[in-house]
Amino acid sequence: MHFRHVLTATIRIYSSTEDAQIRYTTDGSTPDKSSHLTAHGDAIIWDEIGATTFRARAFKTGMADSLVAVKKFIVLDRCKRPDITPGGGTYAGFQHVKVYSATPGTKIFYTLDNTIPKSISSRSISSGNLIEINKHGVTILKAIASRRGFGDSQVASAKFTILPQVLTPIILPSYSTFMVSALLTISCPTDNATIYYTTNGETPTATSLTITDGGAIVIDVPGRHVVKAIATHPAMLQSEVAVKDFKILLRSPKPTLQPKPGDNESNLATINAILLICHSNFIVLFCIFNCFCLCMSGSFREVRGRP
Repeated sequence: MHFRHVLTATIRIYSSTEDAQIRYTTDGSTPDKSSHLTAHGDAIIWDEIGATTFRARAFKTGMADSLVAVKKFIVLDRCKRPDITPGGGTYAGFQHVKVYSATPGTKIFYTLDNTIPKSISSRSISSGNLIEINKHGVTILKAIASRRGFGDSQVASAKFTILPQVLTPIILPSYSTFMVSALLTISCPTDNATIYYTTNGETPTATSLTITDGGAIVIDVPGRHVVKAIATHPAMLQSEVAVKDFKILLRSPKPTLQPKPGDNESNLATINAILLICHSNFIVLFCIFNCFCLCMSGSFREVRGRP
């Protein structure tokens, strides 16, 4: 029968004959009085990887040599302790964890309840694969690496805290071009969340401006703008950042009237558009290019320019 040990084996050799010398070999030969000497019951630390056969014999002057005792040992190399990546922390919703051992061909046995994993009964994955941790609260992952012909690794451990995450705020309306000014509403689907926002493109923090759920902001400066918002809750992780990128356009200027040189400025004006205005008893007709208009009470007449 082979006795299996990991990394080292501790061997003790005894003789019931008082003051006998104990000699032993590890190369398969029969011990004699020139072989390795050990004291009665002293520990022999053996760390040579592989199978080794110990043979031992007791010697005492005036007595016949003892029979040879034989014991076989196998010292196994140990799998490298797994690396857990990331090595713990606080995460939103769930976290994928990679568990890897540098010993080729290993399987990873693990637990999520802080108990020591066993290579015969615990859940397992191939080395380098992912474990999903999705239970809200604290989870302690423990893992060992195992391979046939090797001793199980030492235990690796990591602590994870999984919290729900505040939902990302919603900035409306969705279109990205506004005339003159923009009226934006910011809301968060998570109840009782606090919304922080900025209008200069910087990521909001807990010191940024706040707004009530569904509240509105007005921006009336022409040009491109970037509004960002986050939401927080005392028992949850901060939301992702909502981003609204838009631009505000200037309104086109009103048409202007310019008098034509030589015309009566009180009665005639040239224009670049057609406009008909009726107000009380006054009718004003504006014509294009060579047409002119004259304001009259109760009627109008057309004055044509030269061809």
